[in-house]
Amino acid sequence: MTNKMVTSRSNAFIKYARAVRDGRHRGLMFLEGLRLCAEAFDSLSVDSILDVIHTERISNDKRGSYLLDSLRESGKHLTLVSESVFTSISNMKSPEGIVILATRPVNKNSSSLKISDEVPLLVIMHKINNPSNAGAILRTAEAMGVNGVIVTEGATDIFAPKALRGAMGSSLRLKIWTGANFFQAINFCRRQSIRVICAELHGRSSHTEIDWTAPIALLIGSEATGLEPDEIATADESMTIPMHPPVESLNVAVATGIILFEAARQRAAGSRQ
Repeated sequence: MTNKMVTSRSNAFIKYARAVRDGRHRGLMFLEGLRLCAEAFDSLSVDSILDVIHTERISNDKRGSYLLDSLRESGKHLTLVSESVFTSISNMKSPEGIVILATRPVNKNSSSLKISDEVPLLVIMHKINNPSNAGAILRTAEAMGVNGVIVTEGATDIFAPKALRGAMGSSLRLKIWTGANFFQAINFCRRQSIRVICAELHGRSSHTEIDWTAPIALLIGSEATGLEPDEIATADESMTIPMHPPVESLNVAVATGIILFEAARQRAAGSRQ
């Protein structure tokens, strides 16, 4: 049986979807695009996925059709909409024709991290305010084997549409503590015997001189102002990435990737190089 197509932009459900997209339902996520929706289906519990919105175009795509069939078989209700209606809810320049509305992970306290016997490698994202950067950092963190991420209060919403697309599923799989007070996050690391290493322009050591095989939390500051002096003072050590002049700084997501690659390299080797 084919669902009747929704063709009105003023449809109550379509208005609700736009409200989720715009963050007016704080407990929900707006996941858009074929790859991200596939990642959501693989990573989230069936009960977390509330609604699926799609166009005929995605039904005619081989991967899209497979995903829709999988969602339908799992008991999810699919809402078919016209292209113009989908464009009215889309957050993408080139809409692909599929959106999932889902409940957000509950991760408002340190228990979300669930650190086990593994040697911890954490990232503390302090007041990162660009959603694309935040998403890229989360994706890189997962790729480099980070065990958990702490996102401090005042940072961008990592479950907003643009950040979710940047993370491409990583924010749904990583252990994350959101809305953490900065000093609570530092104290958490202290209690877990995790050294806090901050990245800053005038750090005492090069990122390659740090022993990343030990339990470490990498502390990174906002794109615009970095870390305040009192925040740097809380760290056990400061480090920087050596650069050829006249370049003095890098995009925060790029810098985080360089640092975490070194951490992953050392850990793969099993000892400090």
